[in-house]
Amino acid sequence: MNLATALLVLGQVVCLASGQVLWKWGVEHAGGFMSNGRSLTDSLIQLMLSPAFVAGTVLYALATLIYVYLLSRFDLTYIYPILSLTFVATVAGGWFLLGEPMTLQRVVAVVVIAVGVGLMARS
Repeated sequence: MNLATALLVLGQVVCLASGQVLWKWGVEHAGGFMSNGRSLTDSLIQLMLSPAFVAGTVLYALATLIYVYLLSRFDLTYIYPILSLTFVATVAGGWFLLGEPMTLQRVVAVVVIAVGVGLMARS
């Protein structure tokens, strides 16, 4: 994998992880989703009015475009496992930015994923 490809993969991972964190933050600040007796329509309207949720959606769309580009250049069996780094980045974002708990079991799981991605990248 050359530097340009590595940067594209990193960009895709960052877009997806950031999108997830923004979605979570947006849902929380929009008052939840279909909670407290809110209808589906009302919940969707509240999400569409949430800047964080909209930004997360834009990042997800960008990540999808990068992914399609990567798929056109690499085997699915190679590129998809490497994108598992998104799990690592999302867990880190949830912990650092959202204050979610980080247990020993989660740390071990993240390390296992990272090691697996390292092995895959070398293949």
